[in-house]
Amino acid sequence: MSKITDATVYVNGALITRSQNFDLKKGKNSVKFTNLPVGIQEHSITVEATEVTILSVSNSVSFAEAGSKDAKRISELMKKLENLQRDQRKENATLQMLDTERQLLMTNSSVNQSKEFRASDIRESIEFFHDRMNTISDERIATEDRVKEINMNISNIRSELGINNASRQMTEVVVEVFTDKEKESEIKLSYFTQNANWSPYYDLRADSTKDPVKIQSKAMVHQHTGEDWTDVMLTLSTGNPSLSGTIPELSPWYLNFDVPMAISNFQQFNAPVARMSAKNQMIEEECCKIEECCDIAECDAIPQQQEVSRNENLTSIEYVLKTPYSIETSGNGRSVDIGSYELPAKFVYKSVRKLEKDVFLVAEIKEWEGINLLEGKANVFFEGKYVGEAYIDPRKASEEMVISLGRDKNVIVTRVRGKDFVSKSAFGSNMKASREWVLTARNLKKQSVTLVLEDQVPVPVNKSIVVEAVNISGAAMNKDTGKLEWTLELEPAASRSLNVKYEVTYPKDKIVKLE
Repeated sequence: MSKITDATVYVNGALITRSQNFDLKKGKNSVKFTNLPVGIQEHSITVEATEVTILSVSNSVSFAEAGSKDAKRISELMKKLENLQRDQRKENATLQMLDTERQLLMTNSSVNQSKEFRASDIRESIEFFHDRMNTISDERIATEDRVKEINMNISNIRSELGINNASRQMTEVVVEVFTDKEKESEIKLSYFTQNANWSPYYDLRADSTKDPVKIQSKAMVHQHTGEDWTDVMLTLSTGNPSLSGTIPELSPWYLNFDVPMAISNFQQFNAPVARMSAKNQMIEEECCKIEECCDIAECDAIPQQQEVSRNENLTSIEYVLKTPYSIETSGNGRSVDIGSYELPAKFVYKSVRKLEKDVFLVAEIKEWEGINLLEGKANVFFEGKYVGEAYIDPRKASEEMVISLGRDKNVIVTRVRGKDFVSKSAFGSNMKASREWVLTARNLKKQSVTLVLEDQVPVPVNKSIVVEAVNISGAAMNKDTGKLEWTLELEPAASRSLNVKYEVTYPKDKIVKLE
């Protein structure tokens, strides 16, 4: 009976290697690998042996101890499974296409400030953007529902195939070999199956604001091959053999006049609870109360001892585990550690009081590029407590990876109307309206804190509208987005007030909505 010795698990599929010793007579021999599971891709089968010549390899399907009715039922289930897996690939491709289209719309949604556009053009642009984004959203929801239903049907079929062990479908591989003498020879059989996968996830820990951030890289390995893996040497690869290797061809790029989108600052379709972002972006996360002070901890990235070796290829990365693992088929999967690192981090408080009343402590992690992070979820711990879940996406990479460590009730920011909150006056054919807000930051902690505070003034998309920032208390202002930012150093028990006042001038016969 053959035994699985090695498995290279991909993000979608696995390359299985098994071996068996055979007693060979001199001359031509026919040996069989029997009781192999279903799901083997025929074109992927390879055979390896030493000091013998491989003449041919063939495979067939049989039903172990199965009656004709059982065999017919299993054949029907396998056909359904193949069709469902094909539909699953199509629907996943549709999701990728919708995401690409949505990202293209978002990328081209800014307005060229140097040009003047007619109101009708802007209205058409807005209507087109809204209509198309709504359509993409509806199509994505419908596609996700179909994927969910397909996955459920696949799971049900796999369960039915696994339950009836007395009549389950089996694969048999016959190998014709030639040897010039009688001997015992080890023959290795390798094949690819789609019934296995792995996905990365992380544990991010910060013991205090004075320590570096510890990142534990992990992998969750699942397999539904129909047989348990016992003491198997695992290799985890970021490659995906299921993807087509066909080089795409360029189609003609027809150029015409562009109709700009009068849109800015759209929310992401699936907003993650944490993301890799620019230095001043804030990540909101429902977390626990934080009591300690906020300092800066910076040190060199230090990889920890690990029983994993990492091989970087041209198109993928492989994690070779040095100890064998056992993974049950159709089980809950097996968690595997694949790396541990300590990275320098800067801890600051951040607040966007206009949107959220609480203040957040965030870790701005540096030097993360050198550890080849993959897209995946991360469990975040601060001071030994679980504070929430983040999402790491290297595709949105920047210089720093920003992770929320929770809300702190001891740093308070208020936003109230100023004494000149509302004023309105007419002159000629125009109206002038103003708004004023007062932001007050208070530090109730026993230690000094660094607080990054954000607010905004409106950005006009029509040349007939003029916005003037009258008083922004020295904030750094991004004229393209209207974002205001202050970095405050607050001593214990200290407070600081800031003003945001702006004026908007627009035609008297138009309506402009302000705060």
